[in-house]
Amino acid sequence: MKDFTTKSKEKSRGKFFWISLFLFFMIWSILSRWIAYRYHPMILPSPFEVLQVMFTFLSQKIFWQSIGITLYRGFIGLVLAVVLGILLGFFMGELSEVENFFRPLMITLQTTPTVSWLALALIWFRLPSNMTIFITFIAIFPLMTINVYQGMGELDPSLQEMATLFQVSKKKQLFSLYLPQLFPFIWAGGKAGIGMTWKAVAMAELLSGRDGVGGRMALARVNLSTAEVFAWTGVLMILGYVGEQMMQYIGKKTIRYWGDEL
Repeated sequence: MKDFTTKSKEKSRGKFFWISLFLFFMIWSILSRWIAYRYHPMILPSPFEVLQVMFTFLSQKIFWQSIGITLYRGFIGLVLAVVLGILLGFFMGELSEVENFFRPLMITLQTTPTVSWLALALIWFRLPSNMTIFITFIAIFPLMTINVYQGMGELDPSLQEMATLFQVSKKKQLFSLYLPQLFPFIWAGGKAGIGMTWKAVAMAELLSGRDGVGGRMALARVNLSTAEVFAWTGVLMILGYVGEQMMQYIGKKTIRYWGDEL
């Protein structure tokens, strides 16, 4: 019965998604025609023009190179932020000395506007790759750290007491006690992090204006090619959607596996 209800909800959600997408493109198309008639077609290209540009991109080597560069930078920044965030969040929750030292720093990092880091990164880094990786890292690292730190506060104390009582090894405690309970917090941080990754990467590349998807957007802006800006935005949206779906799949499988163990 539960499976039937879930499938019914997913089917209904899918139907509404396609309806809303159709309405979105329809409104966009009407608005584009009106602006082209009243002002200038360059201001808002039609969905058809944007799709045409996107299909033209597929046959260009620079398109795939730009995506590869952006993926590489985003992946490095995300992985560094996730790994270091998990470690610091764990030790903040485990040791009060670490918590007292790093908590004000994490709050400061989380509340500092991204634009401030962008301005500083332009001064600090000569290479656009280093700048982009830094911006991605600094956007996700405090979020992941705080998520894991909060997860440590939600651990079941009775399970920890039992592990100590029965002298369970630290390694077994890590993989059978800590990780299963912390995973929902890690997963939530990772999912939010993937959404932020492409925004951070694109902003950094746009300002450096050399290569990657953001660099191509900067070039399109200089050439007043609005359709290309929209097309590259569409590419970033696709990357974000694919990343989110991957995290959704990993999360469901892992939570189900560890849920059976706990």
